[in-house]
Amino acid sequence: MDEEFDQTSHEIRLTSPTGNKLEYILGAYYETSDLEFRDTIQVQSNSVLVPLLNANPAFNGTPLQGIAGTAVAATGTPRVFTQDSTSYAAFAQVSWNMSEEFRSTFGLRYTKDDKDATRSLKITEIDGDPLTGLQAVAAPQVYAAVFNVRRTDLHDLSGSREEDDLLPSVIVEWSPDDHPMMYASWSKGSKSGGYDARSNNPTVPPGTACTAPNTPVGCLPANGVGTFEFEEEDATSFELGTKLRIGDQFELNAALYVTDFDDLQVSTFDGVLGFNVRNAGESQVKGLELDMRWQATENLQLFSSVAYTDFEFLDYVGQCAFGQASDAGDGLR
Repeated sequence: MDEEFDQTSHEIRLTSPTGNKLEYILGAYYETSDLEFRDTIQVQSNSVLVPLLNANPAFNGTPLQGIAGTAVAATGTPRVFTQDSTSYAAFAQVSWNMSEEFRSTFGLRYTKDDKDATRSLKITEIDGDPLTGLQAVAAPQVYAAVFNVRRTDLHDLSGSREEDDLLPSVIVEWSPDDHPMMYASWSKGSKSGGYDARSNNPTVPPGTACTAPNTPVGCLPANGVGTFEFEEEDATSFELGTKLRIGDQFELNAALYVTDFDDLQVSTFDGVLGFNVRNAGESQVKGLELDMRWQATENLQLFSSVAYTDFEFLDYVGQCAFGQASDAGDGLR
């Protein structure tokens, strides 16, 4: 496994003096990054897998009986993933000190992301040369059965995507004299979509099955369906909180929050060897956080915190958990 990553970013800000009726921050951001990731499964000629696969009863009665291990001896699965990304953003935040007790903050951020990616996965000799003879036919079938590496003849993928978002935020604070500071906030956020570097298989049309005229190499059952491109993730968050201080000895902070996600990016195990990045339709996380600090004596300070979190998928048609039967019969539910 080998990975190379380069990133360059620039940011410029214009910030107002503090203590005025209006305070502001204006800025712009620019980032470029290049990623190249390479990995491979390598089965050496003296690997213990060779005799084990040759004797594996799962291949009895097939053309691979007795030669499954020999078919993959001295072979590898070189996978190469590249991604070039460019990100732009402009942002502004204005705080209005309406009075000594009330303060409002309004923010707005515009982002734009461009990505280009490629991913290839082949089965080759261990030095990267193409397979020849019987091994060229048998090795892909063994890798499909053992490692869930399938449809290698089609796995040379590329894609480009562009997306932009306008993300607002609002915060209202109330700080009466000798009373706690209380606040309420609402904001929207996003995580850009992209490309999956580690999936073992490409995406295939729904309903693709291991039936004629598909060959064993092209056979792609439910747990062989992979991913390449995934969509951006959007979040909307609400929060209520307070920061309480009593004298110089006691502080208490509390926050109650709810965050709704659309197209949450999740990574799921394919049941064999790989992981696939997909989008879950809708999900929600909500919770409560409390923390306190108490200066009990001049030489003793006590800290305490507690958090409760509740997460739920509200709409998720995704791969079944490992070992879980599918209601639809296609490995998805």
